[in-house]
Amino acid sequence: MTRAAVLIFVLLAGMTQAQAQQRCWPRDHVVKFLTDRHGETAIMRGLTVGGTQRVFELFSNPTKRTWTVVLTDQAGSACLQGSGSDLEMIRVVSPPTGDPS
Repeated sequence: MTRAAVLIFVLLAGMTQAQAQQRCWPRDHVVKFLTDRHGETAIMRGLTVGGTQRVFELFSNPTKRTWTVVLTDQAGSACLQGSGSDLEMIRVVSPPTGDPS
């Protein structure tokens, strides 16, 4: 497991359902807020596994090194899961090249 994957797991595991429910809005409002207020844009996106499938996104402002984790459900409700500072990119993962077989 990469360091980034461990960080994501720790962030998501540390949040309670009640905390997540208190900070949910339509996704377009969350994206506008993160862009306008914090200069953050999505730098990573994936689907969660198990239970209700949601979209995981990591937003970041590389200049300020801030970050925010957002989970969006199938209805488009985006919930803030955590945020912080001093984001450090460990390494960039490139997609595989060539024939995978």
